[in-house]
Amino acid sequence: MNALRETVQLSAELIICPYCHGTTSIIPRSDYRPIYATCDYCDKKFVIERMADSIRTYTLEEVPSCSDPHLRAIEMGQGDED
Repeated sequence: MNALRETVQLSAELIICPYCHGTTSIIPRSDYRPIYATCDYCDKKFVIERMADSIRTYTLEEVPSCSDPHLRAIEMGQGDED
């Protein structure tokens, strides 16, 4: 029996850079995990987080630790502490 896999393909979204307010085209993750993006105009790195009805952007200075892709990976990778 063949299992039918449904593939979700997201289209590119225009995001406003939180630094220079220029528009940058990105493809958000389908699993809602935050990712880093780089502005096409000012070349600064920032964080985007897909929400249920929008996409939130953060500068690197203001991003909460739960939305920082690097810190989130570290926290999610830790096991139980004794």
